Amino acid sequence: MPADQSSTDVVDPLFIGTAARPRCFNGATASELSFNYMSSKKGWMTGGIFNPYLLQMNQRMLSEDRKVLLLVDNVPPHRPDDESALTNIKVKMLPNNTTALLQPQDAGIIASFKAKVKQRQLTNALQQIESVMAGRQDGHYEELLLEAISWAKDARRSVSQETVVNCWNRTGILDTELSNFG
Repeated sequence: MPADQSSTDVVDPLFIGTAARPRCFNGATASELSFNYMSSKKGWMTGGIFNPYLLQMNQRMLSEDRKVLLLVDNVPPHRPDDESALTNIKVKMLPNNTTALLQPQDAGIIASFKAKVKQRQLTNALQQIESVMAGRQDGHYEELLLEAISWAKDARRSVSQETVVNCWNRTGILDTELSNFG
């Protein structure tokens, strides 16, 4: 889930699951449903998912005439296959065992995002309970994948700019990294 330092470029999350075409999509593609979804055998990020995502991001930066420094967790799937293809993105891996100290997402962005998703989940649960109590519904509380994706997209957009900027500033990483960017 990318989060830029100024929080002016909000990017929707990339969802990764195990099914290539989940049944709840009802035959539609993720792009037709307006979200980013990829699949892998275990539902984890892989190089086969990350590299096309990176190339797509590079193309967007190229079309917007922007150059960006992308800081990523130091895990094998985050290693670009071909850095020379990334004309507008410079990928830098965070040092080993420092992620919690240096990564803005770990400094509070993810916690804020999760709290906002949980808020939407609980609101939905209460609405379903009220509906059952009022006799308008036979079923029980049910959470569908498409609803959860919608909540996550909405939650990402509602993480405040102030939260993101404060998390970036708390890490102090930009002072070091920007002096080495070239």
